[in-house]
Amino acid sequence: MSNLVDKQKKYIRQVMDGKGWSGYKLANESGVAISTINRFINSDDPSHALSSKTLNSIENASGMLFHIGPVQPAPDIRETIQSIALRLAEHPGVVNAKPEDFAEAFVSIYDYYLEKSSSEDGVNTQDIRAVIDFVAKRLTTNI
Repeated sequence: MSNLVDKQKKYIRQVMDGKGWSGYKLANESGVAISTINRFINSDDPSHALSSKTLNSIENASGMLFHIGPVQPAPDIRETIQSIALRLAEHPGVVNAKPEDFAEAFVSIYDYYLEKSSSEDGVNTQDIRAVIDFVAKRLTTNI
């Protein structure tokens, strides 16, 4: 099986187990044909991956997101957010930024962190600090 198909099958099993859903219930809740779900679950065809439309329907119905990157334990969100906020606040002038600009800057840094944490390379502390420093500098020059 291809890596993508393996990850999709694992995701489908996680959704079904996590929600206590059968294949029929998954199909019904997501609006996907039961034949699509059953064919995918039972197929050994490595080229038979689910479409992004099907995955999106399952994500929306289950509230559980499919991630292509390696599955990693969820970071301590509070600690991560606090770390980003403290590093950003260390820069003089950032406190004078417009609240909406600060919020946008903060969210962009956190998005970068999440993207990196789900990549194969993971989060590099020096890289995230460099991104925070760059965003802080841009934020203080836009005041």
